[in-house]
Amino acid sequence: MPLNEADTRAKLIDPAIHKCGWTEDLIRREETAGTVEIINGKARRRSRGKIDYVLRVKVNVDTQPVALALIEAKKENLPPGHGLDQAKGYAECRRHNVQFIFTSNGHLFVEFDCFTGYTSTPKPIAAFPSPAELRARYERGMGFTLESPAARPLLQRYAGGEGARRYYQDAAIRAVMEKIARCESTRQPKRALLSLATGAGKTFIAVNLLKRISDAGQLTRALFVCDRDELRTQALKAFQNVFGADAAEVYRKPDGTNNAKNARIHIATYQTLGIENENGDANFLTTHYPGDFFTHIVIDECHRSAWGKWSQVLTRNRNAVQIGLTATPRQLVESLKRQTEESETDSLESLPLAAEMGAIIKPIRPIDPRAPYGVTREVWADAEITANNLAYFGEPTYEYDIAQAIEDGYLAACEIQKGRVNLDYTDATRLFGEGFITKPTRTGGGSEPPPPPPPPEPTISVEGFDVHITDAGRFIVADVDGKAMPVPIEEYKSRLAARLVQEVRTLNDFRVRWIDPPSRQELIDTLVTSGYSPTVVRMVDDRQDYDLYDVLAELGWGMNPRTRRVRTLAFTYKNEDWLNTLSQRAAATIRAIASQFERGGTEGLENPQIFQTPEVRLAGGLAALQTAGNPRDLLIETKARMFTA
Repeated sequence: MPLNEADTRAKLIDPAIHKCGWTEDLIRREETAGTVEIINGKARRRSRGKIDYVLRVKVNVDTQPVALALIEAKKENLPPGHGLDQAKGYAECRRHNVQFIFTSNGHLFVEFDCFTGYTSTPKPIAAFPSPAELRARYERGMGFTLESPAARPLLQRYAGGEGARRYYQDAAIRAVMEKIARCESTRQPKRALLSLATGAGKTFIAVNLLKRISDAGQLTRALFVCDRDELRTQALKAFQNVFGADAAEVYRKPDGTNNAKNARIHIATYQTLGIENENGDANFLTTHYPGDFFTHIVIDECHRSAWGKWSQVLTRNRNAVQIGLTATPRQLVESLKRQTEESETDSLESLPLAAEMGAIIKPIRPIDPRAPYGVTREVWADAEITANNLAYFGEPTYEYDIAQAIEDGYLAACEIQKGRVNLDYTDATRLFGEGFITKPTRTGGGSEPPPPPPPPEPTISVEGFDVHITDAGRFIVADVDGKAMPVPIEEYKSRLAARLVQEVRTLNDFRVRWIDPPSRQELIDTLVTSGYSPTVVRMVDDRQDYDLYDVLAELGWGMNPRTRRVRTLAFTYKNEDWLNTLSQRAAATIRAIASQFERGGTEGLENPQIFQTPEVRLAGGLAALQTAGNPRDLLIETKARMFTA
């Protein structure tokens, strides 16, 4: 019977690419949240989102893996390239910001190369490229090596581990770093534009992008500019959570000095920089910040605010890395581009900044004031500003639109509610907020009984932690600033990951601690007493088939998690050479011991009665191991090999 996609991956593809050098720590499983559906007026999330497997390479053991490719399993009886055409290849490359797409039925594979647009003919799975081969092709296509100083930010780890970020956020961050590295190697202005749907987490991207650049030793001072106070407040909190006192708000203190004078990350609005409107003179900016003061500038909502007199923020820092964040709908932008490309003009007045800074662009004539039917002037004006963005920054380095966000489940679909506007002809609204007295209602005599009260929210308790499941989502009651507060599960996982990597720096260190029972228990106790339970996360994510080792390794270091069954299977084929060095009975006993992991996980391998279990005893038991060496040492080695499988 042909294997399905999951079995093809576990039994055919994984063993084959492992022989080519793709170890477990180089494979990342990216799972989306699952689409939110609105049924009968209520939101409901699908239990599982889409799962993609990303191949990554490491320059050193402790460096952040860099994503290069996507690999997709097909049913064993399907052609290896089933469903892979050029359009899908480009779309998937853009979505994950990778340069190669592989599809395989376990026997043959097909590759799409985004650099060339070429789709290969089917090849034997044994000829799958190694990490070194794929890295060399990536570096040739990018125009820089991963060991060059320009690529150093790509190699810096996330400050709070990889459990906090979403796949598209990581793709956007890498896209900017790659663009900056290419610009540096070609001596072009270092500019990048990111276009993401509102609510997709642009502040998270900005914080982690600047943090990794800072950790690479390439950030001196950075400016984050937004156009509203609420965005500044949100950004200040996010930056201070990562940079601490190195991030400060820009404003004039009573003594006339700049509050952010000694900070490395300056967070401002255009108003606090002295630019109240397009005609502002930027007096605070020019007084407190000399030219080229910043090495990095991030402009939030740049489709609303980067032009006119406001552009002094950019023109006074010509040598800075300049990053624009925008959410303007691409449909209007493309419409504007088509309109402008069909026209000719002999003036660059519509693009003063791009012209001033020497951008090589096609002139754009002023936009037709007659906007398309159904499009407001404000939205049309946004499209005009975004055309300026495209002329200055170039095409977006990475895009993530609202349709993709809804499909992935990170944004909920909208439900349109029709209603009627009520006009207050009697001025009754003047009484809103005033106390009032009504006649007491009569009890009894009614024809219909009152509706039953709504059922209580389901609550699950795990290790003393309460988990609430509501229509709005899943929450864990955790300690927040000394108070018991409901925390969304994604935020809870993010905090757990940050605490984990604070205790254990690398995946290898984590594996060493996990193998040692006292050290493992100390680590888990530390997490739980800090308010974060790995068991709760496993239960809420419905991962009872996974050992806690895999749950934590994925949260902290982005390791591809395996079910206990798949990890046991991987142990068998990855350690075939080692097992063949042992006697037949000793090897059979080791396999029987490994099978206890499938049933009981880590605790199954450490069962004091493991030699009394029927499988181990039938295979040869303790006596068989004694012929191969010290049984205790063999048990420890088996456990170590299990967690590297």
